[in-house]
Amino acid sequence: MISSNLIGLPLEEALLSCAELGVKPGVTQTRSPKDKSSEGRSARVVAVRKNGAQLCLVVAFFSDAGPKEAQHAAG
Repeated sequence: MISSNLIGLPLEEALLSCAELGVKPGVTQTRSPKDKSSEGRSARVVAVRKNGAQLCLVVAFFSDAGPKEAQHAAG
């Protein structure tokens, strides 16, 4: 099933996979209320929803930095 294969993928990669199958999904963003900016983060698919025939990718923003890099950036 296409939807389960998209979970965890970067948004651009998921959109490419959908395009190869002739599917043009909608995209919805979600984030924690404490996250003010998506700067320096990558959008990844966290859920896939179907509304009738329409597919919607739900994305959240994650830091691609390793644990050590993330600590350095935070402090």
